Amino acid sequence: MAGKDLSREEMDHIDRGAEIQLQIWKEQKQEILEKYYEWVIQENLWQKTVDEFLPKELQSAAESLKLVEPGKKLSRSEANHILRQMSVEGKKLVFIHINQKMMEEIIYSMYMPEWPIERWKNTYGKHRIIWPVVHMPLAEDLEPQRISAIAKLGGSKRPETAILFERIQSLEANLHRKLEQVQKQEELLAEVRAEKARIEERLSGAYDEIRKLRSQVQELKQGQKEVQLLPERKLEGLKGIIAEMREELKKRPSAQPVTQAILDEKEPIAVEDVKSALTDKVVGIIGGHRYEQTGKFPNVITASGDESSVEFENLLRKSEVLVVLTQHVSHSAMWAAKAYAIENDKPILFTKHINIPIILKEVDFTDAP
Repeated sequence: MAGKDLSREEMDHIDRGAEIQLQIWKEQKQEILEKYYEWVIQENLWQKTVDEFLPKELQSAAESLKLVEPGKKLSRSEANHILRQMSVEGKKLVFIHINQKMMEEIIYSMYMPEWPIERWKNTYGKHRIIWPVVHMPLAEDLEPQRISAIAKLGGSKRPETAILFERIQSLEANLHRKLEQVQKQEELLAEVRAEKARIEERLSGAYDEIRKLRSQVQELKQGQKEVQLLPERKLEGLKGIIAEMREELKKRPSAQPVTQAILDEKEPIAVEDVKSALTDKVVGIIGGHRYEQTGKFPNVITASGDESSVEFENLLRKSEVLVVLTQHVSHSAMWAAKAYAIENDKPILFTKHINIPIILKEVDFTDAP
C-alpha cells in the first residue's frame, strides 16, 4: 500500500481514522494501557517485554515513581532487581508508565499510509508492539493499515496467517452488520417515499373532486338552492380532508428546498401598462423577493415562498386574488396557497411571469372561479 498508489478518498479515510484514533486514545488511555498489561500477563510475555524496555525508559520510570534517589543512574541489572522485588500492582504501574510514551508514538504515526513496523520493532522490540498493532481498539478507517501491518509483523506467538484470518473475520462481521443497517434504512426510506406519494395522489384527487363540486354548486345556485345542500356538505368534508393532509405534509421534510430569487425587474414599465393593470382588488403575489416594482402598485402585496412565515399567512388573509410564481416557490407552498384559495373561495392564478403589469393583465376577475 504505497502512499503514491492511494487515491484522495483513501487518504481522506486515513486522515479521518487517525483523528478518531487520537480521540479514542485521549478518552480511553488508562483503560487501553491496562488491557495491554493484562494481555502481556495472559500471554506469558512479561519477561520478554521487560527485556525490551530501554535503559532510559527504566531510568525515567524509576525516578518518576520514586524508586531511586534523584540523579542516581540505574544499570539494567539494578532495574531488573528492583522490578523483581516489586508487588504486582507496582509492576503494573512501571509497565504503564514506560509503555504510555511508546503507545503515543505509535498512535501519532497512524496517519501514515504504511505503519513503520520495522522502525517500531527496532526502537521498542518485536514483543512490545504486538498488542498495539494487533489488538488495540482501532478506528474502522484504519483497519486496512492494521491488516497490512500484521502481515509484516511476524514473530508473534500465533502464526501471522491465523491473526490475519481472525482480523478478516472480524471485518466481515462488521461489514455484514453495516449492510444490514443500510438495508433497513433503505427500506424505511422507501416506505416514507411511498407514503408521501400516496398522500400527494390523494391530495390531487381531492382537488379534482373539489373543482367538480364547485362547478356543480355554481350550477345549482342558478336553479334550485335547496339541491346544493348535499354537495356543499360533501365539499366541507373534503376541505377537512385537505386540511388534515396539509398538516401531515408539513410534518414531512421538504424533498427539495427552493431558492427565493430577488425579483427586481430592470426593464422600464410603460405608463399605460401601469394604468391598465391597476384594479380595486388586493392582489397577493407569492414567490421570490422584490423591492422596486411593488411600491408602484398600491393594490399589490408580495411574500416569499416560505409557507411557515407570518408574511405568507398575512398575504393569504389580506389578498382578494392570489398569484403563485411557479418558478420561485416550493411545491409545499404552492399546495398551501391552492388549498387556502379553495377553502376561502378566492381566485388563484399560477404563472411563470415575474413582471407585475404582465401578471395583473393575466388576472381575469370576471372568469376567475
